[in-house]
Amino acid sequence: MAVGNTHALEKKSKINGSLADNLVKPVSLAAIPIPIRGSAMYAQGIKQYQQVSTQTSIVDADPHRLVQLLFEGAASRISAAKGHIDRKEYDKKSNQINSAINIIGGLQESLNFDAGELAYNLERLYDYLIRRLFEANIANNIETLDEVNGLLLQIKSAWDEIRDQALQVMADQRPSKIKTV
Repeated sequence: MAVGNTHALEKKSKINGSLADNLVKPVSLAAIPIPIRGSAMYAQGIKQYQQVSTQTSIVDADPHRLVQLLFEGAASRISAAKGHIDRKEYDKKSNQINSAINIIGGLQESLNFDAGELAYNLERLYDYLIRRLFEANIANNIETLDEVNGLLLQIKSAWDEIRDQALQVMADQRPSKIKTV
């Protein structure tokens, strides 16, 4: 072998040796970043977990479950807005309320008016909820947020109760598989 190659191997050996020495050194636990409740790192980890959890729920959800997730999302944002009002974090409060308004607007847009009077009643109720959220946002009013959240949870509860019936209707609407002999 050429002398240049031997020199390169010695150099590599020295580098690898120092890397190995560094890898074997004991590491203080203080050097490992452990998320502490309330810290930015902890909050980021929770947020990422929630995003993955939500994305998984959405991918696996049937149409009835998607509506349940929307109700849960709106209620969650209203609750978060209340906390932001308490902490005087008004920009964050506005973002949460606006997100709840968008979710309720999405529920409103998805109404099937062929279903009759119930859909029209829900449309009026969603209009009311959206108006009240705007008012709560302007006045930083927790009581108004509680009112909206209470009504929203009543609608969600009724929606939850019809799950089995809704799944049966969806199953009946699916095209049947053709069996071949």
